[in-house]
Amino acid sequence: MKKLLIYPFLIFVIHAEVFAQSTADTLDFEDLITWKKIDQPQISPNGRYVSYEVNPNHGDGSLVLFDQETSQKKIFPRGKNAVIDRESVI
Repeated sequence: MKKLLIYPFLIFVIHAEVFAQSTADTLDFEDLITWKKIDQPQISPNGRYVSYEVNPNHGDGSLVLFDQETSQKKIFPRGKNAVIDRESVI
């Protein structure tokens, strides 16, 4: 009896797995071009500020400064190489 229940279950699982793989989107070269990377992440000594660069594969990036206390994000187009001193002053 157990064998009779296992076969339909296995067929269902295999069919569902094959169907799920066939509907997935594939990555294209155009997708790769639009990706951006995060560089130079820094956290201030007191943990209030986080800075990082968001850079595309080609072209100018931006510098992002995030204030943890106020949850505000400031973006500086074409910014790079942020420096946070020991007293967490930007």
